[in-house]
Amino acid sequence: KVLRARTQRNMTKARSRRPTLRLVHVFKQPLRVLIASTALQLIASLAVAQNLNTNCDLSADAISVGNGFWLSAPQTCIDVNGKTRCWYTYTNPKVVASDNTNNTSNQQQIPLVIDIHGRTGCASWMPWYSGWARLASEATNAQEHFILAMPQGNTDASISDSTCWNAGYCCCFRNNDAPVNQVEDMLFLTKMMDTLLSDFASIIDVNRVYLAGHSNGCMMAQRFIAERSDLIAAVGCHAGVVTIGDMPNFFGNPNWLLPSKVNATGYVPTPVITVHGTADDVVPYYGGQYLRHPGAEESISWWAEANECDLTAKSVTVDSSGKYATHAYSGCAGGASVQLLEMYDVGHTPYEGVDTDMDTTSLVKEFMFQFERQELQLPSSSPSNEPTSQVSAFPSSSPVDVPYSSQSNQFANSSSVPYMNEQKAPSASPELQSADESLLQGSNGNIITTKIIFVTVFVLTYAFSFI
Repeated sequence: KVLRARTQRNMTKARSRRPTLRLVHVFKQPLRVLIASTALQLIASLAVAQNLNTNCDLSADAISVGNGFWLSAPQTCIDVNGKTRCWYTYTNPKVVASDNTNNTSNQQQIPLVIDIHGRTGCASWMPWYSGWARLASEATNAQEHFILAMPQGNTDASISDSTCWNAGYCCCFRNNDAPVNQVEDMLFLTKMMDTLLSDFASIIDVNRVYLAGHSNGCMMAQRFIAERSDLIAAVGCHAGVVTIGDMPNFFGNPNWLLPSKVNATGYVPTPVITVHGTADDVVPYYGGQYLRHPGAEESISWWAEANECDLTAKSVTVDSSGKYATHAYSGCAGGASVQLLEMYDVGHTPYEGVDTDMDTTSLVKEFMFQFERQELQLPSSSPSNEPTSQVSAFPSSSPVDVPYSSQSNQFANSSSVPYMNEQKAPSASPELQSADESLLQGSNGNIITTKIIFVTVFVLTYAFSFI
């Protein structure tokens, strides 16, 4: 009787649960499909949230002894209109900073060199091949020392297909062929210089800031002095040409914009030297390729015209080694000089130990370091205390409205002009954070939140598998 009673109670309970079990079994498979689909979408969003177009090492210690380098270059990051942009700075340990931050003696200060990588490249690659890190680390006296900064190009996959610099019609692309101009590299580099000159106020000579770079980085250096020549003493770069203005037409005729057209405050004659291999098949020495780049000689003649050189006084001198020739223009305004090193049978990477055995970086350094920044001579009708609006071929789509701080701007003491396309320049107070931290802020959500949701969904999926 007892057994029969228990059986009866169990059957009654089973009947009461049967509708629920039937309901669960009916929706079990669709629920599994839905949860699996959601999990896959979250996994995809996790990758997209990082929003990167590169495999570059963007970590704070990317350039460090612990990471296989012979030197360490700390990383600094700042905000540029909502985008985190970073660079690495190397200071030779032998360079001792003065305790007096107001020291303005040029005898105690050293130059700043900014080495800009090429398209698809990384800031962390530059010490391995450009030669600038080697020269900075091997320096033994004040005449040889300089601070080296290596900025990282755009890594935002929503803007460009690969790392790049907005040097005009080259080289930030979407879908491999559509040039985009919303990468605010002019603003980034200007703010970076401002930060460096503030952080190293007692060390860096404001009148000896030089731009170097490779390929697209060389193009970016040339665009920068076209628009902000008042900040730079000289440019010396490799395998790059002028890409300012509109892309050349089908017949290869470029619609170039001279500095006087893109810099309304007045272009300051700036010395330029470029190094270009005649066997370069990426940015051909004689011009062409799918972007119809100008040739190296054509490009350097553009700078000769911009610097008001005597275009009839060009000389070509073959080096005693027979490995390269120097094209030089003389009679330039403001004592500027324009040169091209034509490297015979050398490819797209004309650096020592790569495509040539010539130390071209030392040749460029020797050229640049003899020049100091020329002060901007404002017309008498335009008082120096009134900002002059700037006209750019590629204006910023999102002006910064942070109040300008003349006390924090190290250029303020030397005929400072406003940031490009702005009546007020942004404050020099950077928001410091590592590239690893910047990855936590993706355009499609927060990675940490995504991970938590993903784990939750996984646990739910696992639990439902036992129903």
